[in-house]
Amino acid sequence: MFRTIAIVICLLCMTFTAFAQADDISQDTQRLAGQGTESYDPVAGQRWYSLEVSSSYGGSVTPSGLIRVREGETATLSIRPDRGFHIQKVIIDGRRVSPESIYRFTDIQRDHTAYIEFAPKQR
Repeated sequence: MFRTIAIVICLLCMTFTAFAQADDISQDTQRLAGQGTESYDPVAGQRWYSLEVSSSYGGSVTPSGLIRVREGETATLSIRPDRGFHIQKVIIDGRRVSPESIYRFTDIQRDHTAYIEFAPKQR
């Protein structure tokens, strides 16, 4: 009786460990996919791309950092200057675009970068 219980507990522990390791591998894959290279998910049959979003002092961009996005999807950046600041520059993939409070990447087919620069308002 005790031997049977011990075997069942051992099997449950091994199953839990296997699931935990699989989850760790999945999380590592998602982190690596956001490292500036495209990735492919063979199970879902989809490509993933990364957006690298950064900004200067004086405001915030949401989302920011490395963002993972599926091929063909849209990603929207919300750009908000702090009090006393304004949006000086929005640079997308190395090119300056209009300094708006919203920027949309539509039909994503490759990796992208975004840099937002804030500056103090002139008095």
